[in-house]
Amino acid sequence: MERAICKSIEILESLRVSYLDEYPFIGLKPNIRKVTYNDSTHYGLTKCITDFINMSDGIAVSINSTKNYRLFIDYLDRKSRIELGDILAIYKGKMMIIEVKKSNNYAKHIRAEIQFEIKVQKGLYFNAKTFQAFYEWFCEKFK
Repeated sequence: MERAICKSIEILESLRVSYLDEYPFIGLKPNIRKVTYNDSTHYGLTKCITDFINMSDGIAVSINSTKNYRLFIDYLDRKSRIELGDILAIYKGKMMIIEVKKSNNYAKHIRAEIQFEIKVQKGLYFNAKTFQAFYEWFCEKFK
């Protein structure tokens, strides 16, 4: 399994190289650094998934609602946010909500309700534990 994870990360890195060749103006920034992809942390897996979707002609953003300010409510911590997932993405007209699971973070009953609502609206919901698992799911859904 470890070799398969390395293979999907290699695919992501080669996609980044071809993306920079296609859009060279992105590489003109003087402080741009080489990105090393690693899916062993929550942040690393989120970066792998968002970069992969963005470089595959999709749009993906990481949702971070820690300590957001809401009018009339004051600050909200992470526990009080609606469980939409960690990544919101659109690819080929399909909305995707991707939950990144790298540790034993909690799972609420509300998450099942959100998953059901997303599927009713013809959206896609996925719990990503590794980039390889996400890559296989993505290829199954879109290729």
